[in-house]
Amino acid sequence: MSVSLRNSHRSQSRATDSLRAVGAWLVIVATMQLSMTAVAKIRGSQNETSTTSATRILQDFGLKLTTDQNPESQNMASTPSSSILVVASFASGCSCSGGAVVDLAHAIRGRKLRLVILEPQAQVNRDTTSKSQGPSPQPSSMPRLFQRALEITKSQTEFEFVGSTNSASFAKWKIAKTPEVLVFDREGRLAYQGAITADPKGEEKPEAFLSQVLDDLESGRPARWTKREAFGCALPFGPLAR
Repeated sequence: MSVSLRNSHRSQSRATDSLRAVGAWLVIVATMQLSMTAVAKIRGSQNETSTTSATRILQDFGLKLTTDQNPESQNMASTPSSSILVVASFASGCSCSGGAVVDLAHAIRGRKLRLVILEPQAQVNRDTTSKSQGPSPQPSSMPRLFQRALEITKSQTEFEFVGSTNSASFAKWKIAKTPEVLVFDREGRLAYQGAITADPKGEEKPEAFLSQVLDDLESGRPARWTKREAFGCALPFGPLAR
């Protein structure tokens, strides 16, 4: 074999080896990119899942996703909440709501959380759909009643009040009675739904379900209760009214 032929074979071999090395490097890079994409998708999915519940209930009742005053931070649908969210359903005309607002004020005293008070007003709306059906609905006394409960318990917690006629949202979240609370953890997940305390009838000091749940969540533990049956007044449009 001539010297020039041997040199040609050597050149081809080196070229082949170089192509193989480049190919292997490209495979490694592509694999790393796919892995990074998969991790990003998983993390994105986890964030979306973890914030879905708290985000949706706020949106369903027309509330801002954050109470921060910075206009740029008002749209935080995919950002986990940094605080616990408590959504409480009360009704001014429900005899069970009077004592329950004080129980709620005691449960949240000294805690850093976001509190939303809902009052279903579908019945009021239905009774005043025309002028011939009666007087205009009166302003709710619930904000004033709850503010008084905060003063009695010396709680400094601020709250947002929503008088809602959106019966579909109450049904969606299976809010069937007043009072009833929903608690969302710092990751935006629904951690508890039900009564604020055990039924006080016949008990000197009923078990404080909400306080126990908040203690657990603030300490980074799973809530010891996820659901305790609420007692009180059935909503006029809820499943218990059928």
